[in-house]
Amino acid sequence: MPLGTRQIGNGKTPDPLLFTEKFPKGKMLNAYWLSSGGHLTTARCTLDRADMQNSDISYVANLIFFATNVSRPFGDGEVVCFENETIGLACWGTDSDSGIIPAESINRFLTHCKKEGYTGFGTPGFEVYELLDPSMRSYLRMPEDMKHGVYVNTVYTLGTGSKEP
Repeated sequence: MPLGTRQIGNGKTPDPLLFTEKFPKGKMLNAYWLSSGGHLTTARCTLDRADMQNSDISYVANLIFFATNVSRPFGDGEVVCFENETIGLACWGTDSDSGIIPAESINRFLTHCKKEGYTGFGTPGFEVYELLDPSMRSYLRMPEDMKHGVYVNTVYTLGTGSKEP
């Protein structure tokens, strides 16, 4: 039996991907996808950084790996590997860089979605501004000995904070 398949009934089902939670910054990555003709194709890139990026369909910021020096823009859902380990799935691409959903997010989803009553990832429903600037703390009349804190600057109509006064 070929590597990566297992016998189930009369057919073959590929083994599921295992996502390894690694962040090999500065290392070369490969992205894989099947062409329309069913051929395995690849692209190369360098893992540049991890950052938070707002979702295109909601206000939620998600962890994204950014890849640079791409040999071609990634397409959605392409498997991204470091050496022989899958570290994420491509989520967008341009001629200069591409985004990768990291294994941490994928594994978290796969773990939680199996639970009864799963309703999705929780979101706070608001945005905050860190109160690190002394002049902003003074403007808000915070005590001088209070050097940290957050200011809720936006409350969305959806999310866990939307019904609070």
